[in-house]
Amino acid sequence: MVDRIKEQIIDIRMHEKEKRVLALRALQAQINPHFLYNSLNTIKWMGQMQGAEAVVDAVDALSSIMQVNMSKKTYMTFQEELDYLNKYICMKEFQKAARIKFVCKIEEELRQCYILKMLIQPIVENSLKHGGVMEDKDGYISISIYADGGDVVIDVEDNGRGLSEEESRDILARLQKGDGIGLFNIQKRIQLYYGEEYGVSITGEKGIFTCVSLRIPKRTQAGEEDD
Repeated sequence: MVDRIKEQIIDIRMHEKEKRVLALRALQAQINPHFLYNSLNTIKWMGQMQGAEAVVDAVDALSSIMQVNMSKKTYMTFQEELDYLNKYICMKEFQKAARIKFVCKIEEELRQCYILKMLIQPIVENSLKHGGVMEDKDGYISISIYADGGDVVIDVEDNGRGLSEEESRDILARLQKGDGIGLFNIQKRIQLYYGEEYGVSITGEKGIFTCVSLRIPKRTQAGEEDD
């Protein structure tokens, strides 16, 4: 019995240590926000003075993205997460000088529920970088967020290159081993904050679609880290 209690204490300490390491990495990636905000406001003012609306829109989008990235908050509402994603897509459209078909569907009662900050954006980024969405004029990314009992499921689907069943299994196997920085980080964060029963799943069909799904518990309040 004593040995079991010791094991549980060690597990809790390791769990908390992993949380601190992830938080530290996020902090190390930050730079002085006041300098950046002031610089962006200057660029925005110059754009307004010169009637360069595209510049103003780009700066607004980048400022919103930076505010989220540099925030110390651990959780956001789904509405805040979707607002962030729309700003992210806006910046990508400016970078690529092309429109991106991006659709978000969410059940209304979930908009003010909470999600770990920036869980969805890396998956959208993967679709743009590796999915081939931009290479097809009919390419799209769609996000569906819906309740499933006491959980919330987030499906991020694109109609780019697609994944075969074997490729999907291979990616999931590599996730278990700790390979793949983007998806592994998402999987690890979900399981650290929500529990081992939650995480990432992948389905697809070669040349047709890829769908990355996240399952998390439904939360109507932010976690204790944001209290």
